[in-house]
Amino acid sequence: MNRRTKREIHDVWKDGVIMTRRADLDESCVHSEVIGKKFGGVTLWAANEEQFSSALNALRAGIEYVASMYLTTTKNVLRKKVEEHLKTERIEDRVFSAILGWSLRIGNLDTLICSSINDRPFRVIIHPVQLVRWAGALNLATGMLLKQDILLIRELEAKLFGARAYNTWSSTAHVLSYLNYKGTVKQLDEFSFQSVKDFR
Repeated sequence: MNRRTKREIHDVWKDGVIMTRRADLDESCVHSEVIGKKFGGVTLWAANEEQFSSALNALRAGIEYVASMYLTTTKNVLRKKVEEHLKTERIEDRVFSAILGWSLRIGNLDTLICSSINDRPFRVIIHPVQLVRWAGALNLATGMLLKQDILLIRELEAKLFGARAYNTWSSTAHVLSYLNYKGTVKQLDEFSFQSVKDFR
């Protein structure tokens, strides 16, 4: 049994192999069966249609499943958790980005624009099953800001999630960073936000 190279192991999901360069496919591939498809600006290659479909469907399903588990997530966190879910060492960033973009284009995932403390916009990923919960989180945050001048991330996190778990702090920060982008609040530091009506 031939040992797979480290590069090959990185790009295997459920016995499918996807590469971003045709030249990286195993030399044993039958030339007539090699398949390449463009996703956005990236062309992905596999030894044959069966491997291609198997790998891409596994990756897209993994991305969408993992995204559904969290209120919101960033691309890097999503990739890390998808790698754990698919039990693979590493997914090449260009491959992951191409399939994530595919899920976004067909409407299986969506993005929200948030703003950093320096008013720099950034996007976070949300699964449609979380949209009702997201709306509730926004209502809760604005309601709390009507009652207090400054809202700490940990205070909102406790109301939204109870005990802290993986990604709950980040998702809570995304809620307030979204309101920051909308102009409802102003971020004071990495831990707190203030309602614009109270900001001096």
